[in-house]
Amino acid sequence: MNHARALIQAVAVAAVLWTTLPTHAQVALRAEVAKPLQAAQELIKSGNPSGALAQAAAARNIANLSELERATVERVAATAALHAKDNASAIEALGYLSVDASVPAAERLTFQEILIGLQRAQGDLAGLTRTTRLYLDQGGRKAGTRALYLQALSAQKRHADIVDYLKPLLADDRNVTLSEPEATALAVAQQSLGNNAGYYDALKRLVISAPANKDYWRELLAQLREQPAFDPRHELDVVRLMAHRQLLSGAEAHVQHAQLALKAGYPLEAARALDAGEAARAFVSAADRLTLDKLRQTVQNKVAEDAAQIKALEAATSAPQRAELAEILHSKGDHAAAVPLYRQALQGTGLRREDELRLHLVVSLALSGRPQEAREALASIKPGSTARELGGLWTTPN
Repeated sequence: MNHARALIQAVAVAAVLWTTLPTHAQVALRAEVAKPLQAAQELIKSGNPSGALAQAAAARNIANLSELERATVERVAATAALHAKDNASAIEALGYLSVDASVPAAERLTFQEILIGLQRAQGDLAGLTRTTRLYLDQGGRKAGTRALYLQALSAQKRHADIVDYLKPLLADDRNVTLSEPEATALAVAQQSLGNNAGYYDALKRLVISAPANKDYWRELLAQLREQPAFDPRHELDVVRLMAHRQLLSGAEAHVQHAQLALKAGYPLEAARALDAGEAARAFVSAADRLTLDKLRQTVQNKVAEDAAQIKALEAATSAPQRAELAEILHSKGDHAAAVPLYRQALQGTGLRREDELRLHLVVSLALSGRPQEAREALASIKPGSTARELGGLWTTPN
């Protein structure tokens, strides 16, 4: 909330306060309390909120105020302060009303909301932290308040408090989705605490909240490679996901993709990787063009060599052969044709690296516009495996 929005909200709440001020009879004010408060109300009506605030302060100093008298004094003080744009005085009065048990719960939440806006405008991080937490704990549901609480903690480097607050929420079976600011605060906290596993998990939540952010994806995939259970056999799968998310830039990245595809036996994919690099104008220098020409010749030779093998696989019926053909179609981007072949193969026997095949089925389903089937297929991959991690990332909504 910027200062202008805080002021608009303050004026709105001042109007609410004004219309809900109790009368003398309603709260049985003593005459010595009622007199300055009545004077304050008249001064507000006449456009002198500063004078009204002085009258409210005088009433506050009267000895032995009852609970209801004090609440009435603070309502008048808050109204006058908001009209006078005296944030410090408004914060003082609203701070009392926000926690006073004599104030109805719904009104306390309203007072807390405006207090949060004022504390944010004042840069009062400690006060903002207290009030946002109070608001959340008392059932406040205004959008963005939880993020504001976490951001206030983060600004004070209270990283452990962020993790502790979110831990029970994220452990809940409701699969809570964090907003981008919330996930950012969690990621910063986990990284600052040196919790690599927690940082990786927070990055996964970040790409769910902001799937178009390429920086989040780059960091997430870099961290995936650093996970203790990462299987380096899946390096090509990581690069494929990077290509899909348009994270590859520069000649080196496209050459690496092509070389990994060639090494895995997929020259058609290598050709696509080089084409993508050319389309992105990645091969600019003379050295880059020379590398491209040499690699493209190698790729073309391999494509020609594999043509007969592909034709033979199209007529084959065993599960391993169905799987091999599915992998080739997957590598060339023909995902709709690869899906039935993967499913046929996975019903058979004699397969190697079955989780890898199941991952590629998930990817082909996702890329052929069948996200629900992709999520269902994901459940068949071994939990905790690199294949399962990558499959989960491929099924992240765009």
